[in-house]
Amino acid sequence: MEKIVKRGLEICKLRTEPMPVDHLGLPPLYGLFMKLYNLRTVGFLNSVVYRYTETQRRTLVDIVYLHDDHIGYGEFFSVEEAAEATEGAFSDEQRAFLEGKYRVIGVDSSGHHLFYVGVDPATNLDQIFVDTELFDGIVEDLPRLTKIADNMFEFMNGFAFVEEPEPTIFPGVTYDMLYQNWGENFWRVRGQ
Repeated sequence: MEKIVKRGLEICKLRTEPMPVDHLGLPPLYGLFMKLYNLRTVGFLNSVVYRYTETQRRTLVDIVYLHDDHIGYGEFFSVEEAAEATEGAFSDEQRAFLEGKYRVIGVDSSGHHLFYVGVDPATNLDQIFVDTELFDGIVEDLPRLTKIADNMFEFMNGFAFVEEPEPTIFPGVTYDMLYQNWGENFWRVRGQ
């Protein structure tokens, strides 16, 4: 059993100053989430490493989605990037299908699943969906969306940092031998 190091909103970094989002027309809870949290800072944390030598590094922590092991934390887009992703990956018919109902917000770690937030107040406002039919960056048919959370807060609460099993650490090195200096984003081994 993997040990959970951090879970949910603990892995999200609060913005130092709230991001103005009111003018962007985002769903209310998704907008609040984006106003408060900087999702750009989560991506690098899924490769938290320590240095054993200058050439060898090992992963200490991985980020997983506890409710579905087919979904991995990849990248969440800014509003501008989401518009570019939609423009580049979708046909006019697919964009028409999404218009007024869904907004692309990110991609999972495999690059095969896009995340969406519902924008239709009558049917799906703030709900989070995953596209299960994305291959090689192009949606073949109309997106086939599966609801995975009622809102962004619930969705992010499904993610956790878990420790990699100790056998993946170098021989003779255990977790209690690791330390980090202030400002470093990697771990060192005591006594080396």
